[in-house]
Amino acid sequence: MNFSKNQKNVIELINGDLLVAASAGSGKTAVLVQRIINLILNYNVSMNEILVITFTNAAAAEMKDRIVKALEESINDENKYILEAQLMMINNCNIQTFHSFCLDILKNNYYKLNLGSNFKIVKDSQRKMMIENALDDTFDFYYENEDKEFLNIVNIYGGKYSDSKLREIIISIYKFIQNMVDCDEFIKRSISVYELKNNEDVFSSEIGKVLRSRLIEKSIFYKEQLSDFMIGIPSDEKIYNVIENDISIIDSLLDKINSCYEDVYNYIHNIKFLRLPKLSEYYKEIRGGLKDFIESLKKSIFIVDEDALKLQISDVKNIVIKLFEVVCDFRDKFLSKKLSKDFIDFNDMEHLTIKLLNDSTICNYYKNKFKYIFIDEYQDTNYIQEYIINKIKSDHNVFMVGDIKQSIYGFRGAKVDLFNKKYTNFKKVDDITYIDTNENKILLYDNYRSRNEVINFINFIFKNIMVKGISNIEYTPEEYLNCSSNYETIKNENENFEGEVTLSIIVNDDEDSEKNVEADEIECNLIIDYINKLINSEDKVYKIYDKNINTYRKVEYRDIVILIRNINGSYISKLLHEKLKECDIPSYFDGGSQFFDRIEVITVMSLLKIINNPIDDVDILTVLKSEIFNFSNNDLVYIRYINNNDYLYNNIKYILSLNFGHEDKVFLNDGFSITYDKFKTLYDKCMFFLNKINEYREKSLFMKIDEFIWFIYKDSKYYFLLSSMEDGLDKQANLRIIFNKAKEFRSSSFSGLFNFIEYLNYSNKVGDDTLVPKNISENENVVRIMSVHKSKGLEFPIVILCNTSGRFNFKDLMSSMILHDDFGIGLNHMDYNLNLETELFMKNIMKEDHKYKIISEELRILYVALTRAKEKLFITGTYNSDKDFKRVEDIHKCRSYLDFLCNSLMKHKDGEVILNYPCNVLSYNDLNERKFKINIYNRTNFTKHKKNENVDKNIKLEDIINEDSSSYDYINDIFNFKYDYDDAINMPINLSVSEILSYDEEGRLNINFKVPKFIDDIKNEEVYTSLDIGNLYHFFMQNISLKSNIDYEYLESEVNRMLDSEMISFEDVKYLNIHKVLKFFESNLGKRVIECFNKNRENVYREFEFLMNHRIDKINENNDLRIQGIIDLFFFDGDKIVLVDYKTDKNIFNDNKVIPNRYKEQLYYYKIALNKIFNVDVSESYIYSFENNKAFKV
Repeated sequence: MNFSKNQKNVIELINGDLLVAASAGSGKTAVLVQRIINLILNYNVSMNEILVITFTNAAAAEMKDRIVKALEESINDENKYILEAQLMMINNCNIQTFHSFCLDILKNNYYKLNLGSNFKIVKDSQRKMMIENALDDTFDFYYENEDKEFLNIVNIYGGKYSDSKLREIIISIYKFIQNMVDCDEFIKRSISVYELKNNEDVFSSEIGKVLRSRLIEKSIFYKEQLSDFMIGIPSDEKIYNVIENDISIIDSLLDKINSCYEDVYNYIHNIKFLRLPKLSEYYKEIRGGLKDFIESLKKSIFIVDEDALKLQISDVKNIVIKLFEVVCDFRDKFLSKKLSKDFIDFNDMEHLTIKLLNDSTICNYYKNKFKYIFIDEYQDTNYIQEYIINKIKSDHNVFMVGDIKQSIYGFRGAKVDLFNKKYTNFKKVDDITYIDTNENKILLYDNYRSRNEVINFINFIFKNIMVKGISNIEYTPEEYLNCSSNYETIKNENENFEGEVTLSIIVNDDEDSEKNVEADEIECNLIIDYINKLINSEDKVYKIYDKNINTYRKVEYRDIVILIRNINGSYISKLLHEKLKECDIPSYFDGGSQFFDRIEVITVMSLLKIINNPIDDVDILTVLKSEIFNFSNNDLVYIRYINNNDYLYNNIKYILSLNFGHEDKVFLNDGFSITYDKFKTLYDKCMFFLNKINEYREKSLFMKIDEFIWFIYKDSKYYFLLSSMEDGLDKQANLRIIFNKAKEFRSSSFSGLFNFIEYLNYSNKVGDDTLVPKNISENENVVRIMSVHKSKGLEFPIVILCNTSGRFNFKDLMSSMILHDDFGIGLNHMDYNLNLETELFMKNIMKEDHKYKIISEELRILYVALTRAKEKLFITGTYNSDKDFKRVEDIHKCRSYLDFLCNSLMKHKDGEVILNYPCNVLSYNDLNERKFKINIYNRTNFTKHKKNENVDKNIKLEDIINEDSSSYDYINDIFNFKYDYDDAINMPINLSVSEILSYDEEGRLNINFKVPKFIDDIKNEEVYTSLDIGNLYHFFMQNISLKSNIDYEYLESEVNRMLDSEMISFEDVKYLNIHKVLKFFESNLGKRVIECFNKNRENVYREFEFLMNHRIDKINENNDLRIQGIIDLFFFDGDKIVLVDYKTDKNIFNDNKVIPNRYKEQLYYYKIALNKIFNVDVSESYIYSFENNKAFKV
């Protein structure tokens, strides 16, 4: 191989630490391998003295193969014995991932960590189960100890009805701190962010200084903008005075910022801008930015004065301390659970390795062992991995290669600043004969992969968007890709050998978008048309260069890849796969989240569930309908018709209990019968089903879970039946995956069918990669649909990048918590009493940094996507309005790949079509004269094709668009379809009566903070709330044994009975006034209850739960809602119902006259429910007040 000058420098510069910035397609792997060969041949270095760190096992295997091939090619008579010895070492040499390297250290030194010699790496699903169990134990501990601070954070962050959100927060913090070298030190540093010294100004704190610096920077930015605009404007014009005043506002603001927080707070809340004169539209836009900046300071930073802010900071500090306490308790319990089963995870592996390397003996061993350390893909390194390398390195013996512009694994903990810092500090080397430092860098930006058209496009895009203020790296001329590929230029009218870049944008040009085709479908159609043009064009044969045959050949499907940013989260990925299939274009959709959606997997999962617990109609229907039992639709109707209110499993057992002879008909219920022959067939199927389920359940109790799964496959013949179906081999592969998961489950010391079902559920929840069968070879002739992340390291002749208008995911910025590498946890301040949430400036700073990181990484992901292309690049995206083109002129308003592409292309002469849209619609640039082409389509130019047998298949597009066409109404109805129950989409499934009462007459929900129900049940030893007391009275009235004569002594005996059975506690008795209860039974209403009970105890109902459908106009006037509630007491008086509701509230009935409307409304819904259930009217309804010892008729 002929190496370039810089590549030779990399190979030959062996002294000192060397950072190689190698761009996409620059041949970095070949250079790395040759550098190793150079060390072996020329410097007497052995393979076992070299450590090579890669980031995937596949990369490590490829590296070994390349080294073996290079060694074999280098063998001659002089070095034969040396290189053959190196070849013998290759299988045991240290070419491995970080985790494999850590694992080796642990295996050799486990006894120093009290770690078992047979420790194992826990699987993701197992780990998830242990996390849940450890969380349960942690939270139970705090609940049982009634920890007030913990209950406070549950109220604030736990969620409406559970503590699920708080659990998510604890896990997020835990995962985040696990990426830190010293977790405890990070916790201390995070808490210190909220510590202010006595009388210390906010700006004087560590993070306050950061705030001040950023405020000064932004203020100067706006001042410079205004000053630049002011140049050339005569001082006698009105606008001059306005700008001058605006600049003086900024100057005053800068003075206040340099003073103290309180001065800024007082100043910005009193800023007044002069009125802008007419004919100042351009300045109006600039000034709008300044006003927005001032307004953001008021609403996001300087919300309260300094005293109030300090109180808020103190409150949040206490919460941060408690959160870390809970996280540490969880960490200890989680680790204990892992170690009890001899498990460790990847985080443990790294932290335990650090612990070992802090031992000087072990550390020195590895320092002496490796003369040279190589790190591939250095841009993906995290803090812990960097620490480990620094511990084992000798003085300047580390070789690092990577591309900072391809750092796209921030979500896995990769820290781009590690590369960036070295890139900034290391000295650039052009000539290795003049080296005066031990920290050098060499740039490899010659691209041997892509055509000039592709490279020029990439360079132009990123020089305009990877800029300071938008990205944390800058795409300077030094970073430009240099085209070093040798594609032959061939001109032929009938053949296309050219490189090309095309951007196609679909714009919604009609406000009534329902009349138009969905944008995703149009985008799919554009992609399909492009693929068909490349493969099936009759006018021209499209060719690409194939290096394997060293010549051009016709484009094939395998040459094409379709890249999508979020393959599992976007609708278009699945739609595109379906559309390609419809058009007979072979494709492979590399989406990993569909395993549990496949029918054969659903069937087996449902079978396992009903073996464990048959009382689930959905699962039992799935199994009955499957090929295993073959129940017909009529069979299922018959089973359901027996009792529509009972479980199907019970109905099946009822069928088997029926006594029948050879009658003409068999009655399934009082009003429905079927013929004997039909019943006999149904009976036999039910008998077979029930026997099999019972047999499987019995075997599940003693068989090993993997053996049990395979037994089901064989006994039911389901595994073999699948082979005869379409895609049968794939279906069988999916069942083998379940079997393998069962073996994995058993090997982890777990057991039991129920636990295995939960294990699979966890695998589904965490997105286990092992659940994605790989049934495609590299050379299979299909179009591949894959995520940008999975495409990294690959190259394709033709790349289609679609769905570029998908917005970046800023969801984390909206959450109640932000995590920051330097400042720790950012939280909102929550005033529980005032129901007021305030964002502290600490969180605002962290949020700003996080947003900056998100955008920076998204730009790097775009760079990775575009640099996969060798010859042709086709990009598609959609805009909802032509106003988007105006919006993206401001790069700070760009929120998608398409936004950034358009922003950049507006600066190019070929981008005028974007800048001037909509004047130039469907403008095509001539590729012979232009560098790329841009196509803009209006959505109304497209018609949606629907299959309909009643419509003439030969109908023309012009006829459909023509309103006089017979098909117009049909097409128009489809396009104008509106869901009839659109207003019910966002309604909750169930509403309690209490929740209904929270809505006002206009249907607005009055939200108040309330303690979650599961915390209500935890009794506070110091004080009982009114809610606690109310629940106590209700509970006592529900469980008291009624009898003819109830007096004080009897009530005392009932209290003692409940105490003895632990139904209530001694603390409860303090708040239960037996005299008040006795007053109820002595009242006329109480006597009527006893009288009714003595006549027929079944006519008295206490704490009666109901569920009904009913329309509530103030919430949804078009649809019924499902209402649930609990009625305290009602009894039958003859053929009428008497309704009673207890109240323990104080000061409500003091005047003995006024009954609150909410109580009337509450009883109104109870009356409706009782009428629907019993078909009997409620003749009387009462509210009984224990506080007033009186019943009030409603």
